[in-house]
Amino acid sequence: MNRNKHQRKQRLSPKILAAALTVAQAAPWMVSTAAAASTFQDIPPNHWAAPAVESLRSQGIVSGRTPQIFAPDDPITRAEFTTLLVKALKLPLTQNTSQVFKDVNPNFYAFAYIQTAYLHNLVKGTSSDTFDPYAPITRQDMATMIVSALQIADVPDWVVQTSLPFRDVSSIRDYAKKPVAASRYLGVIAGYMDQTFRPLNKATRAEAAGMVYNMLNVPGDKLQQIKQAELKHLAFSQSDYGTYKPTQPVQITVRVNDDKGQLVQTDNNRKLILTVNGPDGQSVLEAATVNGLAAFTVSKTKAGVYSLAVSGSGAVADGSAKFQVVPGDFAQFKMFVSPSPFVRVGSTVQLNGKGYDQWDNEVPLTQGPVQFSVNNPNLGKIGSTGSPSSGTFTAGGTSGSVTVTASYSGQAVSKQITIYNSAADLVSGKGDWMMWRDWHNYPVKDTIQRYKDAGVTHVFTLVSTTSDGFFGQDMMDDFLYQAHDAGITVIGWVYAANKDPYKDAGQTLQVLNYTTPQGQRFDALAADLEENLYQWHQEEFAKSIRNTMGPNYPMIAVVYPATWGKNQPWSVYAKYYDVMAPMLYWHNKVKPYTYQEVYDAVAAEVPKMKELTRPDMPVHIIGQSYNMFDDPNQAPTWEEIQGAMRAAKDKGAIGYSTYRGRTATWAEWAEFAVFNWSK
Repeated sequence: MNRNKHQRKQRLSPKILAAALTVAQAAPWMVSTAAAASTFQDIPPNHWAAPAVESLRSQGIVSGRTPQIFAPDDPITRAEFTTLLVKALKLPLTQNTSQVFKDVNPNFYAFAYIQTAYLHNLVKGTSSDTFDPYAPITRQDMATMIVSALQIADVPDWVVQTSLPFRDVSSIRDYAKKPVAASRYLGVIAGYMDQTFRPLNKATRAEAAGMVYNMLNVPGDKLQQIKQAELKHLAFSQSDYGTYKPTQPVQITVRVNDDKGQLVQTDNNRKLILTVNGPDGQSVLEAATVNGLAAFTVSKTKAGVYSLAVSGSGAVADGSAKFQVVPGDFAQFKMFVSPSPFVRVGSTVQLNGKGYDQWDNEVPLTQGPVQFSVNNPNLGKIGSTGSPSSGTFTAGGTSGSVTVTASYSGQAVSKQITIYNSAADLVSGKGDWMMWRDWHNYPVKDTIQRYKDAGVTHVFTLVSTTSDGFFGQDMMDDFLYQAHDAGITVIGWVYAANKDPYKDAGQTLQVLNYTTPQGQRFDALAADLEENLYQWHQEEFAKSIRNTMGPNYPMIAVVYPATWGKNQPWSVYAKYYDVMAPMLYWHNKVKPYTYQEVYDAVAAEVPKMKELTRPDMPVHIIGQSYNMFDDPNQAPTWEEIQGAMRAAKDKGAIGYSTYRGRTATWAEWAEFAVFNWSK
């Protein structure tokens, strides 16, 4: 699931931080009370944070919401504070675009800053692979990051004992008590006039500026005092532990050295934490030192390179290490259809045979060519690619299903290929809408079985938004081939704000052209069009996609209902899209809804959509199964689901999908599942 989260960690250069003056005042962050001329209208010269804001602004470290407005009382997010801290430290931004956190994508504005902060041990995620960049940062977390920036590996007990005078000290989380104590001792924070610290409060932009300003002006002698406890250094016995087969144990030894690189043989019972990042994600092991050494045993089955990082209380790591796992022997043969087993009439797909060891690592096929065959040559033909492990299948002019079989070294595997006529065929029947967390929080096999039991034929998966970028590669890698094997089409759901239609089109094309390790791609595009509904914006976006992907690529427009009377560029939709999918969320008021009310609302939509686009436009209804309100009694009832689906079917909609199945009540999903679309 993780995508290459390992990165080399380094200690900050001591030249990064300058020590100068100390300042004090009665606000929650101590800043000099000397009046400062202000650039911002909402930061007058006598504002407690004016010196900090003006100093940081003049250095290009902070900026306002606008040239005149700083918004000092607005909360600051984790991403914003990380950016502020990296700028203040003048750290060179890393050029590594391999994601550390799956919710921080390479086109996110703070991506390079968060990557850089992680590289320098300034930040940690909210979990092993998430950062939660939009979450407001708390006051205790700002203190924790500041202490990391000051390269304080451990805070002596006497600092903790003398520098936490706050009445709410019990509210400070254990991990933050030492950083908060160090921050107060160094004059970075002061607390409030009521002798509280309020560690869990959301930090404001003014408080963040004040704290960073004070960090840059920490007195050198006080910083030296807090660092005077002798630090130990952690070093791996080897930088490269070599190459191993799956399950073969890797013995890792970590040394505790003094500042001259000599082993500290008297070091015992120091807890060290080994973090292993690799193709199977992140794992953590613990061990205690014995005579200055800590021993770890690691065993992995997934082939690839694993990076090692070590940490421990009162010690700093002097480097990283790695080892590699290579595949085992051939054990099983598989076949994949690329880019999808759903093939338009007259089109060609590639058949790929691949070998795997018993741990599902790919291994080369060395025992002769793969033989391909089809059970019904009238529906399609097998062809050659010139490669011994691949072939082609070209569909004829008739829709239907065929079975293609691949044989290799005494093993044979078969796949069903579905030949379809038009884009409407891909989203006919019942479907569901799935977000990233719906994939992440449930086993894929369970999700697919749930779909099969409910008669779901297609699923829309959200993988890209204008603000977050293309973030769904992991989900595609894991979900796409398994859904295809189950006979379910998968449509790439992209939210395109289209303020800049060319940028959104480029991002969408990345999604559509992304190929999983199994060689598969999405079957169609579902473009979620909810903003900038002007003819030029929408046409430039749709035209860019259509011109690149070709006239036969299935494109579905996800739009506001035609019956809502919202002004939308209907002629653009009619020209470029193959299917219209209105979001008909009827339960939008706090009131009970009857079967008939819902039936009438959905029944009116299909003819109205055809009227505004074109008479032959296929319409796919997106129905509501989520609760818009906090009151659980306002979730749509099973009668509402029945009314919506019956109306969609009666009025000629090609299909009905529910947004979203994982938010549906048991009764809603049961009604959705039992509805027979084929009758």
